[in-house]
Amino acid sequence: MNEQVPHKILVVDDDERWLKNIKRVLDGYDVTLLDNATDALSILREQSFALTILDMRLDAGLSGLDLFAQMQAIAPSLQALILTGFPDIKSMRRSFKTGVLDYLEKGSPDLSSELKLAVKDAFAAMHGTDVTPTISELIAKGEGETLEFKTSARWDTRNNKINKELEKVIIRTVASFLNSEKGGRLLIGVDDDGNVVGLEADYQTLQRKDVDGYENYLTNLLLGALGKDLSLSLAITFHKTEAGDVCEILARPAPRAAFVSDEKGEHLFVRTGNSTRALSTREAIEYSKVRWKA
Repeated sequence: MNEQVPHKILVVDDDERWLKNIKRVLDGYDVTLLDNATDALSILREQSFALTILDMRLDAGLSGLDLFAQMQAIAPSLQALILTGFPDIKSMRRSFKTGVLDYLEKGSPDLSSELKLAVKDAFAAMHGTDVTPTISELIAKGEGETLEFKTSARWDTRNNKINKELEKVIIRTVASFLNSEKGGRLLIGVDDDGNVVGLEADYQTLQRKDVDGYENYLTNLLLGALGKDLSLSLAITFHKTEAGDVCEILARPAPRAAFVSDEKGEHLFVRTGNSTRALSTREAIEYSKVRWKA
């Protein structure tokens, strides 16, 4: 840990125990701890901070997102991480839309390492050393262990109709990334050869035929199939290109096995090279023992 990092972190949580835990986890960083929103807004008017870490539920019924909005009015360049003990899908989606960098669950067994990584990534981005590839760079890499292309999630271009089987493919692919140790990205609106075909055909199959409608559709599809508790392991973003929109589903390694159910039972999917495959019962048991060690 570089003790000369010039960035300052402001942590706001009304639970003193959590303030102490965060201070310990981020030992070596310049961290200021506060237990209320009023003091947080006051200190922002006097000092500069690069990053704030906020509890989702603060005193007096104020949410971390509400406080962040007030903080941004004072310090527009301020970045944020949100911690919560009560994962909520709507709040998570709202947080990403308001510029929050990450949304971490307090109950996660790996919270310490997740928080350290989130802070490290935040400062890397501020230094201009963020290694997150652009959509063009992603597509240029081609499909592999951590990247998959799909033309669509609903519209069957060959048969010119809605095909529910395509949804199942999306679910299985995302599950395989969740079950891996590296996670991965699924790009929808890109064909197998890396050509952007866009999402317009999929949009037209929905009641709300735009990005928001598509995001709602995918969120309900994935969490309905894989479990709402995995919401913090997924992030859905959209990229506009000259050839059309591309949807990116980022699946981080999940804290538990993501099973996919069908009429034959539950299945555990994993990545093998650039493909997704289901494990046999014995393979699933052995894989789970290694992947999710107690």
